[in-house]
Amino acid sequence: KFCPGKVCSFHLRQQSGNPTLQIAFMAVMKKPAAAPMEEEAPEVETQTPSRVRRSSASAVATPITPATPNAQGSPKKRPAAAMDKDEEEELEEPQPQETPEEKLAREEEEITSARRKELKAVKVDELKELVLSKGLEAGKKEEMVELILQSEAKARKNARDHDSNVRLIVVKKKEQYEALSFDELRKACSDSGIKGSLSKEARVLELLRLWQEDDGIDKGLAQMAYEAREAELSAMDTQGLFKICEEKGTNPYVKEVMVDRIIKKETAAGKFARQTEEKKEEAEPAKTEDTVEAVLANESERKKRIELERRQQEAIAAKKKELRSNNIEELKRILTERGIDPFLAASANSSNTTSPGRIKKDDLVDVLYGEVMKDEAIEAKKNGLRAMPTEDLKALLASKGIDPVAKKEGMVEAVMAYEKKCKEDMELFDQRVAGVLAKKKDELDALSNQELMDLCLEKGLKQGTAKKDRTERLLMDLQQSGEVEAAVAAIARKERRADLLALDQETLLKLCTKLSVDPLLKCVLVERIMTKENGGFDGSNEVEDEPEAAEEPKELEDEVLDEKEQAEEPVMKKPRGRA
Repeated sequence: KFCPGKVCSFHLRQQSGNPTLQIAFMAVMKKPAAAPMEEEAPEVETQTPSRVRRSSASAVATPITPATPNAQGSPKKRPAAAMDKDEEEELEEPQPQETPEEKLAREEEEITSARRKELKAVKVDELKELVLSKGLEAGKKEEMVELILQSEAKARKNARDHDSNVRLIVVKKKEQYEALSFDELRKACSDSGIKGSLSKEARVLELLRLWQEDDGIDKGLAQMAYEAREAELSAMDTQGLFKICEEKGTNPYVKEVMVDRIIKKETAAGKFARQTEEKKEEAEPAKTEDTVEAVLANESERKKRIELERRQQEAIAAKKKELRSNNIEELKRILTERGIDPFLAASANSSNTTSPGRIKKDDLVDVLYGEVMKDEAIEAKKNGLRAMPTEDLKALLASKGIDPVAKKEGMVEAVMAYEKKCKEDMELFDQRVAGVLAKKKDELDALSNQELMDLCLEKGLKQGTAKKDRTERLLMDLQQSGEVEAAVAAIARKERRADLLALDQETLLKLCTKLSVDPLLKCVLVERIMTKENGGFDGSNEVEDEPEAAEEPKELEDEVLDEKEQAEEPVMKKPRGRA
């Protein structure tokens, strides 16, 4: 037989997780049982859990009541259409839950809408005062309303970010302490003055408390702001950072960086290597397959060469004859005017040893003739440059890296000065090579014959027997391997670096522009901007005037009184001590 209590108990077991349905079913169980329905008992079906779920909503809305018989004695049934409608309502899917982002956007929209209505009701004068108090620009009422809304929305966002950062800092610090072992945690507590037998959780809490009292949160926020600003600047390009430096009055340059990059550029251009003179290639005679014609052409060139040499020898003899017409004193004077020591020059030119203090006239003539020939070669070079077109001269200056000059004669002098400098550099390079070889020779002379033999074996050279031969082979190998030139280049770079560091910043910048060298270093720009913003030294040349030292107070001198004033001055007697 049908029993409502049994059905409700079944529903309660099936819907144990739904408190609303449990209350509804308990309400049904408290009602009195209806008359037995023996006729309809076979039609009662046990509902499945899914059926119970679908009918849960209707069960809450309308409590289950026992069926009452109709006039014919049979219980009333619900219409099929009504049952289908209820089932459709029951089968509706639940609405998706709101995400935190959607909730925040909805709340912001509600706050902004309510605040907009409130601001629109404010008078224009009061609204203008509010805008100015927030550091905003006044304008039309609608514009001021929007500015205030944007400012307040930004303030709310900053407050949320601040709370989020605070929580993040505390969580990180807590995780940092929790990651320590028990011994490390106990040592940290001991260093912080925390005593007693405490659990790990208690130690972590005590350390967090002390960290918070030491302004740990504020320091963490400052560090986060510093790192965020540094990341923002690092993401910018060099030119953007350079503009910020100019706006803040920060010096963006480092002299050492500019000097190192200039030297690197000059090294790549071969400035510190051995310089070579430009030799003009002589035009080769036209080749011909006819042997007779080739012999005739060679004979013609040979005769021209012999004639040229003859003329040169005659010119040399005539020039030397002209110089010999001067006496020794005149020759000495001419050499002295040229900045040449006659005694040293004559001694270096003479092949025979002479007694000290005595000079041969022929030696002086030869030295002076060499100087005259140099002058004539320079003048011939100048004449050749003057004969060149202006455009060719400009191209020649550009190829040698010489600054452009307006006048043609200036360009000629610039080329000649460049070639003179190159020649001086060559002579200096040879002197340095000789110095390096002399130093290396002294080092080799200090070695034993066996050590020299071992070096020769190591370098794959012939051993020989004499110590002198082994030393010469090793020195020759140093020259051929390029080790000597590398040492000379290192010496030249060191001297060049010292010269560049002695220049001022403006001159170095011009040199960087000339050599297409970037004088800026991004990491330096970022560091100096950060230092400037945090109140540190940013590399600028501004030096505050040192405060003047305060004058030491002068001791008061005893005032000298006249005899009359001394007589009038009362004398204070000391009180007598008690016996």
